[in-house]
Amino acid sequence: MRRFEVVSLDMFQTLVDVNSRVEQIWRPILSDTYTAHKAEECARLLLHYFFKHWPEQKSNPPFF
Repeated sequence: MRRFEVVSLDMFQTLVDVNSRVEQIWRPILSDTYTAHKAEECARLLLHYFFKHWPEQKSNPPFF
């Protein structure tokens, strides 16, 4: 997996329906290791860690 940084999250999916663009989002990130199953797994982990750390991070000014 390539290193990347999240610049912003479209919390309400006003810019794009990410569920319809799973491959376009995850293939560049996972590179040669991309599979549909791995993309789904990474998406679940992303949400898990996001919501786990959200309460702590939302009060941290650099987060926004």
